[in-house]
Amino acid sequence: MSQLKHRWPSYKELKEQVDLLNSALSGGRIQKVRDPDRSTVALKIRLPGQSLFLICSGDPELARLELSLDQPSTLPQPTGIGRWVRAHLAGSKITEITLLAQDRVVALHTARGSLCLELLPQAPNLYTLNTEQKVMGWSKRIPSRGLRLGQVWTAPERPEHLILEPQDRSSESTETQLSKPEALTLLLAQLGAEAPTLDPIDQSEREQRQCQRVIKQTRDRLNRLSKALWKDLERVDQAETWKEEGELLKSKLAELKRGMTEVQVTDWYDPEMNTRTIELDPKLDGLGNIELRFKKHRKALKGADIASERLEQTEQQLAQLEEIAESYIQGPLSALQDALRQAGIYRAKQVAKQHQKETKRLPYRVFWSSVGELLWLGRGGQDNHLTTFQSARGQDYWVHTRDVPGAHVIIPLKHRGHIPHQETILDAAALSVHHSKQRGEEGVALYFTERKHIRPVPAGPPGKVMVSASKTIIAEDVELRITRLYAEAQKRGS
Repeated sequence: MSQLKHRWPSYKELKEQVDLLNSALSGGRIQKVRDPDRSTVALKIRLPGQSLFLICSGDPELARLELSLDQPSTLPQPTGIGRWVRAHLAGSKITEITLLAQDRVVALHTARGSLCLELLPQAPNLYTLNTEQKVMGWSKRIPSRGLRLGQVWTAPERPEHLILEPQDRSSESTETQLSKPEALTLLLAQLGAEAPTLDPIDQSEREQRQCQRVIKQTRDRLNRLSKALWKDLERVDQAETWKEEGELLKSKLAELKRGMTEVQVTDWYDPEMNTRTIELDPKLDGLGNIELRFKKHRKALKGADIASERLEQTEQQLAQLEEIAESYIQGPLSALQDALRQAGIYRAKQVAKQHQKETKRLPYRVFWSSVGELLWLGRGGQDNHLTTFQSARGQDYWVHTRDVPGAHVIIPLKHRGHIPHQETILDAAALSVHHSKQRGEEGVALYFTERKHIRPVPAGPPGKVMVSASKTIIAEDVELRITRLYAEAQKRGS
């Protein structure tokens, strides 16, 4: 990999060099970026047990692609291409290093952009390209063939007299495919260094560790869920307290006035008939405070029923997990994941943070009705506005609780004229009620209309709308539908 000072490398020589670099460096992470001069970028690449510097230079006198063990010097202030590479390529992995067919153009690719090095004797240059292969910068002040910022990079024309074959044809060797360790060992040998000694980890042992990690993460998640559900069941005692207070307040109904913060009552539920102090909501009158107690009582009982059902399901999943773990603790990993997925308890590894940043955030959550039709649930506030007025089309259906704040729910249609299934409409109604101030109530009335009949309130808060035409639907079996909708969304990873 020594630098060729007296002549340009032939195409054959350059191809052998690029093939070797690609085999050894693909998958390596770009840790740091240095600027040896205004035409050169040096990338510090981290590999298992080894760090190397890949020098990409578009210098007019000494353009080159060179590998080094030593850290090169850097300018006091970064160059334009150096700043772009630091901002976009540092921290990413090299996916591939390629050579343009029948030309001296080398490209280093990552998921976030590329470096393109034109090793042309007549006009060498180094370009930075974004993910769409558009030019974002170059090493020369003005590209020789008129490329401009934002323009898609195109290969330069090759002069007819340019010879690409090696000078010594007898030195040609048959092309061989090298593994990554073999390629790295060969590169380091050319640099006068020995390959790093790594602790040999058998592939089966590595896969066994991965299986153990997946099983532990799944077990911990289910145990956390079980613990939370037990806490929900403990609230049943509080539900009985709400009912008792409601009954006791009835005896003081004539004395209860709006603005009172507490009242003393004789506790009939106490064998000694002691006095109990009940706190009141000063904004409510006597009937309002009594109804509030009974409403909380009903809601707590419903929550306990749901928690009991989910707890039973969670305990069954924990038992299934132990059976699966006993069968697949040694691997293979794919079989373990399939078994967990079939049991409905597999949660795929979370997306990497950088990928989350690059992925466009949706203003809504996606659900699936009992018949498989899509539902969009606005995340609230500004997201409700974006879901309804940017994501939804005019013929899509909009569902919302009547005259009560809550989330916007959209039923996106497969095609114009499609009518959603009745179960889809009721599932959408359940989502809307669950994410509104009427959560826990039965028989809630909702708007049901096409999105084209909705308009935002001028100068109003985000999500507040005017409805010009609609039908009324009544929510049914809200809690059961919500349990199924969230279970299906979790299963699909939404």
